[in-house]
Amino acid sequence: LKYHHLVTYCEEVDDRYMRTDEFKELMGSDEMKRAAQGIPCYTDYLRIMLWYKNVFAMVEDKETMVIRWEDLYTDLDGPAQALLNFAGLRKVSRSWNFDQGLAKVEDDLFIGLVPTELYDKIGEFMYTIDPEAFEQVFAANFYTPSPTNRPTPLPTHSPTNRPTPL
Repeated sequence: LKYHHLVTYCEEVDDRYMRTDEFKELMGSDEMKRAAQGIPCYTDYLRIMLWYKNVFAMVEDKETMVIRWEDLYTDLDGPAQALLNFAGLRKVSRSWNFDQGLAKVEDDLFIGLVPTELYDKIGEFMYTIDPEAFEQVFAANFYTPSPTNRPTPLPTHSPTNRPTPL
């Protein structure tokens, strides 16, 4: 798979989503259009950030546990057991053997396909959508805009302002 194949695919995906009223409304501001310009599959990044934004809104006053993807590279067993403990569950299968962790895959769809010069732009776009979710989940992997250069985030969804279906 080459970058130009990704761009062609992304143009089709972005065009399909931008035909919907929800995406037209979300991308209606000049700031959002400017932030998304030149990013392949910007509607996928938008959907990912809206998912996290809605998750954080949903669990705002609840006890939560965060397991970071990068922690799973070296130890799957520890986070899996911690998750079971958090949920008040116990392991029932003897086949669970995560001692090796995840093998790091550098050939992920976007890693290696998206030019590294777009990483900062993607980070800025994701930050524009939801600074709090971005900083909690993605900031370690992307550039974070300086305080004087931070765009206005999208409003949080409320029961009367339903989230966009993903």
